[in-house]
Amino acid sequence: MVRKTFITPLLSLLMAAIMMLSATPALATFTASVDRTVITQNETLDLTLRVDSQSFRSQPDTSPLKKDFDILGNRRSSQFQMINGKTESWTDWIITLAPKRAGAITIPALSYDGEISAPIHIDVRHGNTAAGNTNTVSPVFMQTSLSLQELYIQQQTVLTLKIYYNTQLVGDSSLTPLEVNGAIVQQLGEVKKYEELVNGRRHGVFEVQYAINPQESGTLTIPSLSFTSSIAAGSDPYNNFFSMQRARPVRAQSADITLDVKPVPKDYPANTPWLPASNLRLTQKWSSNPDDLKAGDSVTRTLMIEAKGLTAAQLPPVTQPAVSGLKTYPDQAQNEDLSGPDGITGKRTEATALVPTHAGTMTLPAIHYTWFNTTTGKVEQARLPATTITVSPGNTLATPTQPAPATTTTVLPDSTSPQTNIPLDLGASITKQTSALPWIIATAVFALLWLVTLGLYIRSKKGLINDGVDHSHSPMTSEHLSEKAAFQQLQQACQSNDLLQIKQRFIIWAGCFNNLDNLYSLSAAANTFHHQELNDLLNSLEQSLYSGKPENAFDSARLQAIVSNLRKTSAHQKHHSKDSALSPINP
Repeated sequence: MVRKTFITPLLSLLMAAIMMLSATPALATFTASVDRTVITQNETLDLTLRVDSQSFRSQPDTSPLKKDFDILGNRRSSQFQMINGKTESWTDWIITLAPKRAGAITIPALSYDGEISAPIHIDVRHGNTAAGNTNTVSPVFMQTSLSLQELYIQQQTVLTLKIYYNTQLVGDSSLTPLEVNGAIVQQLGEVKKYEELVNGRRHGVFEVQYAINPQESGTLTIPSLSFTSSIAAGSDPYNNFFSMQRARPVRAQSADITLDVKPVPKDYPANTPWLPASNLRLTQKWSSNPDDLKAGDSVTRTLMIEAKGLTAAQLPPVTQPAVSGLKTYPDQAQNEDLSGPDGITGKRTEATALVPTHAGTMTLPAIHYTWFNTTTGKVEQARLPATTITVSPGNTLATPTQPAPATTTTVLPDSTSPQTNIPLDLGASITKQTSALPWIIATAVFALLWLVTLGLYIRSKKGLINDGVDHSHSPMTSEHLSEKAAFQQLQQACQSNDLLQIKQRFIIWAGCFNNLDNLYSLSAAANTFHHQELNDLLNSLEQSLYSGKPENAFDSARLQAIVSNLRKTSAHQKHHSKDSALSPINP
């Protein structure tokens, strides 16, 4: 009776907490995004549909995609996190799409639970299969290409490396780092993963890009790169976890690439920083209108240089001549490298505060920034014209003098001088009165009460467990009830064809059925039955979960039938064993 009285308030508190959390209104948003917007006709892209809530049953309507795309895969991922008491949850559907044609294609707006996603425009270009002497027969091979084979010193070229594979890779994969003597190498973004048709056969592709800036003229060699991984060996048609022990290593290697690096052109101005770029822009902005300046006021002038094909570290500072009557206070320059599929664009930002010392007209000289256009092969100058500003007289009123802070002397009382009242700072007194000590005491008391509550709950829970132990007068054991409940949950998962739930519920049921508490994987659960058809079916389940197969590829009805037969066989054997044991007693 005591246990029942204690647990009832505890359950009420838990239900109240759940109701408080669920009472917060939330409108689920539905968005769409892709990993790439420019692809070739032989490649694939991943479309991610996200709703900021947990969704286990329904899914977005993807039928409009079939007009321009083949849907090669559809997988779902649900996430939940709590940070600083704030909870967030979302569900993603990642759909692998292959375009049916080249040209401009639009992923249409899709709907989910009344919400509409925004359309996405995709540029599908005519693709070429792997060319050259690439060994496309091998299960793994590599292909490299350069944006420029001939270039000037410090000019940027982009190396694109593609790793093709036509079989499932298992285990860890690795690629040797790219190091080029006499050049600066920088990786562009993350490794991309997609699919591409090569000689009529679909291959998976890893793509990585590097920006290379040679620092010496002459011949430059980009060394070969090695890719190592493992592929599933043997005749296992599913290539899943059960066959990983038969994996064999595989290696692919790219060829060396030679570049011709030309020196600085002779007609380039002497004693001028060498800046080879495909495009360069020089712009400025002001914090306020410079014509509204008064003597003694300040305005900030910001200069921005953006160079396509150069890093920000290669951009020299802008030369700004001094102007009489104008004080300058430059801030530290900000450098930023922007990565893209065409290489690196360096951006340098210089901010300078200008303070006129007197009224009058002042002219900021024109600014010139010399660079070499690698597209036209000519020397060019980015230029800002001269700027004339008119400074008005400043405020002639005398600046009010700040009063000197009062000095407070504290006299300590002694036996010969009378004690005087020291003025008190009320703010300080209030600060002292609002000490954190009461909160510390309250927190400690709350923690102690929580520990006592937890101890009583564990004790009551232990008592309930002890009360649930099988007694001689009980007609049915608790284990039997657990197995039956686990079987019903497995049936529900099979009927809804939720593959992940089927896997989890089968593991739980197998543990209850065989009285085992240490089953944590599908393979361990399958091995407890020594049933070949069941093993093959569970292999198919594992393959459907982790290789992107559609859910209808798994025969959940057959699994349900096999499990039902196992239960019937077990019940018949138990009944036969019981009759055999009673026969000597009842001849």
